[in-house]
Amino acid sequence: MITIVSRYSLHLCLVLSLFGCGESNSVKPGEATLAKADAAASDSPEVILFATKSLYNGAKQKDHAWIATSREIAVAEKALEAGDLAAARQAALRAQLTAQASLAQANLESQAWRTRVP
Repeated sequence: MITIVSRYSLHLCLVLSLFGCGESNSVKPGEATLAKADAAASDSPEVILFATKSLYNGAKQKDHAWIATSREIAVAEKALEAGDLAAARQAALRAQLTAQASLAQANLESQAWRTRVP
C-alpha cells in the first residue's frame, strides 16, 4: 500500500512541478522545464516529435512510460497529417514534457527502492 501511495504521490508532484498549481510572480520548479520547451517551440513539430519519441522509448525501456505521453504523440501525429502545425507543435511539446517527467520518475524510482528496503 505504501508503494502505491508513494507512486501516486510522485506522479502528483511531477505533474504539479511541470504545470504548476496556480499563478504567481515567483519562479516555480517546473518553469525551467517549460522554458526549455518554449525554446524548443522554434523547432518544427516533426523535430520535437522525433525527440519526444526517443524520450518515450527510453521511458518504455525503464518500464515507466506514461499513457498520457503516447496519447499526446498520437494527437501530434494526427495534427501533422491534417497540416495543423500549431496544434501539432503544442501536442508534441505536451508529449515532450510528460516524457521528460516519466524519465525523471524512472530515475527517482531506480534509487528510491533502496529507502524502502530495511
